[in-house]
Amino acid sequence: MPHFVVEYFDRPGSAEARAANRPAHIAYRVELGKRLVLAGPLFEDFDGSPAKGSMVILEAADKAEATRIAHADPYAQAGAFAEIRVFAHRILVLNPPEAAT
Repeated sequence: MPHFVVEYFDRPGSAEARAANRPAHIAYRVELGKRLVLAGPLFEDFDGSPAKGSMVILEAADKAEATRIAHADPYAQAGAFAEIRVFAHRILVLNPPEAAT
């Protein structure tokens, strides 16, 4: 199945929407099962500044399905994101998990 990178960029002042919807967001991501390849926050740098958004790699049948999945996230439904971008992606190299830092 094809892979898609989803970039979520937070809306300024979205901390309250995130806090209120965090349990539903986590449950939604867990429900994706193996279709959710990778997920994590985006930061400007590792200087202690807050996250600016998040990035996800999904398996989906096509870009339309990946876009539907991205926009169905409870954070997206709550208006926490200023922008959601979806790109087709091909994984060419995958290192063993212990290589990640």
